[in-house]
Amino acid sequence: MSRPEIRLNSVMINVIDIEAQARFWSELLGVEIGLELGDHVWLRKQGGVGVALQRVDDPAAVPGRVHIDTLVDDLPAAQSHAESLGATLVAAHDLGGLAWVVMTDPEGNEFCLVRQSG
Repeated sequence: MSRPEIRLNSVMINVIDIEAQARFWSELLGVEIGLELGDHVWLRKQGGVGVALQRVDDPAAVPGRVHIDTLVDDLPAAQSHAESLGATLVAAHDLGGLAWVVMTDPEGNEFCLVRQSG
């Protein structure tokens, strides 16, 4: 099996007040707010890696306030590859054209493998 392509996409920050935090990060980085989808906001990229925010009830209760999001073309293949390296599946999601899995590395740090359809 060939190794699936996994590309770094964004650093995700868990926040309580997503509107205020989106304004803050947008102004700080000098970029516009891009995609807003449910409890998630992605800022326009400034180079190769972007900043994204997700609303949580209690950031301290969620493991890791910051985590990496990656883009993949083949989500099942990328998940299988990550698992073969020692990653563990935490959750799977599908929302408005995005499908992603939340995984942890061997030390428990969260990251997401994201497939954007269409």
